[in-house]
Amino acid sequence: LGDEMGMGKTVQMISFLAAVHVSKIRNKHTGIPGLGPSMIVCPVTVMHQWVSEFHKWYPPIRVAVLHGTGSFGGSKPQLIKEMVRSNGIIITSYSSLVHHLETLMVTKWHYVILDEGHTIRNPDSQVTLAAKCLRTPHRIILTGSPMQNKLQELWSLFDFVYPGKLGTLPMFMQYYGDAIIQGGFASASEAQVLAGYKCAKTLKEIISPFMLRRMKKDVMEHLQLPNKSEQVLFCKLSDEQVRQYRGYLNSGDVNDILSGRLKIFVGLIKLRKICNHPDLFSGGPKLLRGDREEDIPEEERFGYWGKAGKM
Repeated sequence: LGDEMGMGKTVQMISFLAAVHVSKIRNKHTGIPGLGPSMIVCPVTVMHQWVSEFHKWYPPIRVAVLHGTGSFGGSKPQLIKEMVRSNGIIITSYSSLVHHLETLMVTKWHYVILDEGHTIRNPDSQVTLAAKCLRTPHRIILTGSPMQNKLQELWSLFDFVYPGKLGTLPMFMQYYGDAIIQGGFASASEAQVLAGYKCAKTLKEIISPFMLRRMKKDVMEHLQLPNKSEQVLFCKLSDEQVRQYRGYLNSGDVNDILSGRLKIFVGLIKLRKICNHPDLFSGGPKLLRGDREEDIPEEERFGYWGKAGKM
């Protein structure tokens, strides 16, 4: 499912799983009527959003978070067994998938869904190989950017959804990728351009039945909604942010960046943290062991809103 960002892919997937659950149709792979044990793998930042959306749109399905931030008191293998036994849905992160792969591979999952599935675009990465080890007859990827830079990335995503459909990566590049790439060069001959076009057309015909991508402008043609109103606000940095920002500009890191000893992205990431909230850069107040957050004055707590200009 490659709908543009903001099209409601999360709600669509919850609706789909709810429909399977309500249908009570006995699955030939699991022998379970309706929805069997399933797993959603997503970035850490949206795990609890998935839980919230399930509670909002379809509470009957039991969901649990397999991660350090989860509330389950027992061990992680115990949580997995309990959710499989109750035909529930496990929501986990990509790092937890790799960490608990040995336990997760034991179960034959009804559905495995990868949110922000372009995370597995690198065919050789540890998380990609882990995702492709999961035992399931039904695989779904949610991503607003199904292809970013290279055809190898498209192959990696498709090889998860439909293993073997595009052949091995070397075969895919030999029959499709190389011709498409060469045909796109400004110096390509007429024959190379034509060969690239034919390969691209054939590839599109192969993958189209398995990919659904809609844009907001396509949906707006069928909906009578007012135009989206956006307002851009410029926020000044707080005094604390200004102090940290200037301090970092005068640091050894910046000297190393200017001399080429350190990558510029290191500095950009740190400056962005300062602009979001100074505690993200500094680590926040240094608390003593045993200190309770409720006993600490609000302005001294981690993430205090008054330290960030945008808040």
